[in-house]
Amino acid sequence: MKTSLIILRLLMLSFMFTLNGCLEHAYHITVLPEDNITVQYSARGDRMDLEDGYDLFPDSLDWNLERTIEEKDDETVHILSGIKSETGLPKLSELLNWKRNPRDTVRLQRDFTLHRESKLFGESIIFSAKFNSRNFDKRYGDIWEFVPEECQILEDDEMKSALSSEEVELLEEKFSLGVLQWNLARYEKRFVEAWDRLKDRNISMSDTSETTFSIVNAGWSDDLRMFINDLDVQDPNTTNLEWWEELRSVFLGRLIDIAGINSAELISRIADNLELEYQVAKDIDDDNFKVILILPGRITDSNGMVSENGAVAWDISGEDIKNADYVLHAECFDLNVIRISIAALISLFILSWIKAVVWRKKKITPHE
Repeated sequence: MKTSLIILRLLMLSFMFTLNGCLEHAYHITVLPEDNITVQYSARGDRMDLEDGYDLFPDSLDWNLERTIEEKDDETVHILSGIKSETGLPKLSELLNWKRNPRDTVRLQRDFTLHRESKLFGESIIFSAKFNSRNFDKRYGDIWEFVPEECQILEDDEMKSALSSEEVELLEEKFSLGVLQWNLARYEKRFVEAWDRLKDRNISMSDTSETTFSIVNAGWSDDLRMFINDLDVQDPNTTNLEWWEELRSVFLGRLIDIAGINSAELISRIADNLELEYQVAKDIDDDNFKVILILPGRITDSNGMVSENGAVAWDISGEDIKNADYVLHAECFDLNVIRISIAALISLFILSWIKAVVWRKKKITPHE
């Protein structure tokens, strides 16, 4: 019981530190009638948020990003900001769908698009964006599949206060054991995922027999269980159960056993990418994304909040995109004076022609 409580308290402490490290991304997009686009981007958080490498920022040279510090009463906020302008609506995609490199595995591009559609009396400007889901539960497992549902009481202060200290301790123990099992399962799954990626990049490994892989995979599972048994729960490294630094060499060694030493560099790169993807997916909970869009015409459709001045705003939490895509949409209508004038002239001509025909008809019709 005491061991499980220590794990739980360390885990809760780690969660508190994570919440304090919230990172806020802001995109302020302005579209002018001449199709000039200005995008202001900023990221706000603590120093580690901007330096840990788990978030994908625009290219610092291309955007001429500036780093500033804002002192508050109880914290120091680090701000990364930049501004870019382009001409042409399709350029929005280039401005905001940045990638770190062609084989980026983090997949944080946002799929921003902007285009015009011709209408009878003007044009519509249509904006869309998709914040891609991290698919956390699908990739790493829903923690509540391992933790008994009754432990959710621990997240409700009012319900928890009604329990005796013995009942709370029992629930905390169940929660701790469930988290251990969740971590065990996701590391077992990671081995299979790494092997699948390895085969995709080196077709010769597809000849490895299922029996050979099963034996090595079982060995990896044994490694994990031995690691758990040897855990020193009082060691700060067990906070949030981050085991990768200690398990990495064992993980690579098991894969090299079946892939060969010549594939060591590729195996290492794949393994590190998998860890980076997990860190991004895990940390997305505490991120926030704000998008403000200003279009030149009257807003006719949107799933965002439209202000009195016509700006459209979306506030997206990391929880919103943890397991589902978040789609943004807005449309405005921009009257075209030339088209309206031409339409008016054509209407006037048609009316004049009808009037002339009617007058001529009356003139040639004999009176009775």
